[in-house]
Amino acid sequence: MKKKCKMQTTFLSLSVAMLLGMTGCGSDSSSTPPPVNSDTTLIGVGVDGYLSQATVCLDLSNDGYCQIGVEPASYTDANGTFSLTLTAAQKTEYPDYQDAPLLIYSGFDVDTGADFTGKLKALLS
Repeated sequence: MKKKCKMQTTFLSLSVAMLLGMTGCGSDSSSTPPPVNSDTTLIGVGVDGYLSQATVCLDLSNDGYCQIGVEPASYTDANGTFSLTLTAAQKTEYPDYQDAPLLIYSGFDVDTGADFTGKLKALLS
């Protein structure tokens, strides 16, 4: 019999600049992380004005850079929305993944059309 998971959502913010929703399977407590043996999808919006075509990653190595292909990474859409998948293998390789910063950089501000030259950072924990 396959166990059903209840979806959970936790929100973080960075100077009202970004919201991140973390969903996964776990207990009824929103503070309980999803099991290590399952994938976790992170869904959010990059905002400094909505940031379109910005790079987003979970910096598992905590070096301040996105290692595309190694760390979960994605790009924001025209409304600043992004989705990242943290795999069970990545959780095993990086057991402190909950302390990893989420980074957003590059792209452009939809409100002004100007290039976004900053870097947003928020911790999952």
